Amino acid sequence: MYSTLFNNDITYAVLLPDGYETSTETYPVVYLLHGYGDDEKAWYTSGGLQFYVDQYAGQIVDMIYVMPAAYYSYYVNKFSGDYPYMDMMTDELVPTIDSLFRTKKDKTSRAVMGYSMGGYGALILPALNPDVFTVGVPLSMS
Repeated sequence: MYSTLFNNDITYAVLLPDGYETSTETYPVVYLLHGYGDDEKAWYTSGGLQFYVDQYAGQIVDMIYVMPAAYYSYYVNKFSGDYPYMDMMTDELVPTIDSLFRTKKDKTSRAVMGYSMGGYGALILPALNPDVFTVGVPLSMS
């Protein structure tokens, strides 16, 4: 995705539910936030995301998982103003995901979950943006 706030591309990965291509349903979205030093592939490659989605199929609601690259941002805006990561996420990434995929476009259908640095993001994003996210799941927060 091209970010006008960064004047650069932002990388992210998406895992769609089984049957997405043939259904007309809309889905809730979980933004999975990686830890310090990881990238947008971490939840999928070393976090076992597909394994757990498959393991609990039929027991949990089908949803879309979005994994943005956050570099070393802690998912917040830099105090100096030159790196507005949180603004990019709430003002550009969420609307982009909502426009590209069949999402439930309301705050009650959006969550963030993260570990380590991403755990901090999962705590702070809904706290400062309750109009965008209503659920945060911080894991092993740094």
